[in-house]
This record gives sequence, structure tokens and C-alpha cells, in this order.
Amino acid sequence: MTLRRALTAVGAGALTIVAFASAAGTQLDWSTGRTHSLAETTVAFVDEIDQPVTLEIFYATDQPGRADVIELARRFAGRNPLIDVTVEDPDSSRAVQLRVASGAVAATASTGRPAAIRNPDETDLAAIIATATGQPDPAIEPHRQPSQPLFPTSFGRTLLWLVPTTALPATLALGGLTIIWHRRRRSR
Repeated sequence: MTLRRALTAVGAGALTIVAFASAAGTQLDWSTGRTHSLAETTVAFVDEIDQPVTLEIFYATDQPGRADVIELARRFAGRNPLIDVTVEDPDSSRAVQLRVASGAVAATASTGRPAAIRNPDETDLAAIIATATGQPDPAIEPHRQPSQPLFPTSFGRTLLWLVPTTALPATLALGGLTIIWHRRRRSR
């Protein structure tokens, strides 16, 4: 097998793995403290929910932390199909009905009582789901290690994709040009 065919096979395999992971909705947590993954205790709690729960997120579009809270709530919903996530206008009549302000998340279910909290983390979100479903507060132990994403900036993420995709072909091209140059130089 030639080097070109081997590299093509490796590249095709990598693309296939990435495509299947994307299609399956798999998200890799590249943070050093696993802060973008639910803790094992949270996963166990969410898997045990046996009734429909609605998480209503009341964040203004430009409010800091909005994307993080939505992503956290969607991680919960991704574990259990009985959890539904909706993003609501913090000035809506529903916000007034639940008596929540911008920056709050409310959990409602058919049993228990509605519960809301502002700027929740993993533990807070599990606690309001427990209240809304009438369950006791779960003993959640989220990942608490300090975390630094491996590629914390957009530029770093761009380099993560750009360098491997261009470095190998560029190295091979330069190597090939060097070989051609040396052969021509020797033939003179």
C-alpha cells in the first residue's frame, strides 16, 4: 500500500468517525475538569425521572450565561426524553404567572409544585426538578475541579481544525518538492 493510499484511508476513517459522532449527537468534553459533562450522580438522578418535566428558561437574549444555562438544561433533556426544555421571554405572561425574573429557570411537572431558581448550576437544576416532581433533593456531586478548556478561544479552536488539516499535506508537499529539487540538482 502506498503512502498516499494509507493517508487517504486514515483521513476517510477519521471523517467517518466524526460524521457518525455528529449524527448521533455526541459531544466530546475537552475540558480538563469535565465541566461540560453531567456528573455520575446527576446522570443517575435524571435517568430515574418517570414523569414529564418542563424546564422553562427565562433569559434575555443578550443576558450573560444564557447559552450555558440552555446547554446545561439540554444536557438534562438529552439524558431523559421526559424532560422538555423551552426558552421563554422573561417579560412574558408565563414569567409573571410563575413570578420569575430574567435569569431564572422554572421546572414544572404534574406532581409536586413548580420550582424556580436564578442562574442555576447542575446541582440547582437537579434540585428544582426534584421539587417539581415531588422527589427528595438528590445528592448531586458535580465536577468541581478547576477547569481550563484545552482550546479556550475561537482562534484556538480554529487552529485545532486548521493545523492538522493543512500541516500534513503541506509537509508532504514540501518534502516532495525537496526530493524533486535534489534529484534535479544531482542530474545536472
